[in-house]
Amino acid sequence: MVNTNALLASLSVLTLSHLGNTLAVPNAAVTAKSTASGSAAGATPVSEERIAELKLREAAVWTAASTCIRPPIGNDTFSCGACSAVPDTQIVKPFGDSDATLEGFVGYSPSNNLIIVAHEGTNTTSALSSAYNDRSNLVPWLYGPADAPLDILVHDGYQASFAQTKDLVLQTVKQQVDAHPGAVVLATGTQLPQSVVVKGLPFASPRPGNAAMADYIDSLFGDDLWLVIRENDTVPLKPGREFGFQRPGNVIWYRATNETLSCTEQEDPACKPAFVNAGPAPLSNTDHCGPYYDITLCSGNCAVKPGEAAPKATTCSA
Repeated sequence: MVNTNALLASLSVLTLSHLGNTLAVPNAAVTAKSTASGSAAGATPVSEERIAELKLREAAVWTAASTCIRPPIGNDTFSCGACSAVPDTQIVKPFGDSDATLEGFVGYSPSNNLIIVAHEGTNTTSALSSAYNDRSNLVPWLYGPADAPLDILVHDGYQASFAQTKDLVLQTVKQQVDAHPGAVVLATGTQLPQSVVVKGLPFASPRPGNAAMADYIDSLFGDDLWLVIRENDTVPLKPGREFGFQRPGNVIWYRATNETLSCTEQEDPACKPAFVNAGPAPLSNTDHCGPYYDITLCSGNCAVKPGEAAPKATTCSA
């Protein structure tokens, strides 16, 4: 049996780490640590073998598929157009709407034995969705396990967005865990059984909470969670550290040169666009949409079943 409270806490952590584009990855992690060598000081090149093991390309596909306007909760007509790049992807449950409710889907890939939970980020065409993004006060974490540090604070708006769909997502993920024993799932927790292996790959994520939250995420996930950032994306620098926000340690930095680097220290300047490209290459909100491994995250990468109306794509979220 899956521990419901632990699973809920883990989904909360990963959603905060960004509601946009949070995905499970298989049981293989980047093992490189920050060093003084590499293509940038403190950053370590990630090999093609590691990229394949992490399923970074597949994760980019599933993230892109989460960026379309979804049918209302309970409508099962959505199918994943972008997922043609991973042909056996099964969309188990789409969720959210075109406005204030967090959008995404729970899916399953048999070839990877992988349960997928993909969340879109802020829909900038929606005033209600943008309002959640703007609620950037630090507030107590409502979904932490009993042993979580009491000084953890999280982004108010992201936590409120998570609350809207948590019951549906939690129920669906538990069903998939029962249906696919041994599958990797986008969640973790101190009381999950060993048969449930959990990982995370959030793309283009803002800072989720304070330093206590960053430390807790690092201790909980270790090498099982990596933030993926594109070259000069501004969003991972928000909200600012001057407001009490702090980023967890592990970062995959995908460069405009198509090079992939990794860092493991919190706020490491070697994998932070504001430090490395403060001069001639300006920060860019365009980079928030990628591309990552030739996959653009913010275009319309969804389809529907025959006879259903086509969904419209969101703009680049910020």
